[in-house]
Amino acid sequence: MSMYVILEVNEVKFALTCDLVGEVFRLEPVTAIPSDVKYIAGVLQRREQVLTVIDLHRRLGLGRFAPTKDSRLVEAHVDGIPLGLQVDRVLAVDVLGRQMQEEGAGDLVDSPFIKEMAQWNGGLVFVLTPQSIINKSIMMQDPEWQAAQAEYGS
Repeated sequence: MSMYVILEVNEVKFALTCDLVGEVFRLEPVTAIPSDVKYIAGVLQRREQVLTVIDLHRRLGLGRFAPTKDSRLVEAHVDGIPLGLQVDRVLAVDVLGRQMQEEGAGDLVDSPFIKEMAQWNGGLVFVLTPQSIINKSIMMQDPEWQAAQAEYGS
């Protein structure tokens, strides 16, 4: 069975497969970069690599990130890009119950971000489609993002 990191964004539970997650850590200062991509909060250098920090609230259409003592950054690698996902809380690393992909769950919520729904801890959790979190082609064309990668990259 696959393991997932269960996280919370604006009181909505999401899951991300552990295969993509490097680590979970407390918030650290982020270097803002000017960008037309509004869900990019900035960059963060951590352990000799640059993480592009994503405001998952904005990306998923759930408001803006407001840090609390429970907030975390989830390091994830999507399409070769190291990301730091800003989340309200990380709830667990766990297996999921019955997944409802075959029932067209992604169509029910009509979101490119949702791969499927699953049962977890007596409720529902949305399994994220990792490639939808970023738009790699837009990021690669953004000169500010490229400059930050060149300046802070290894």
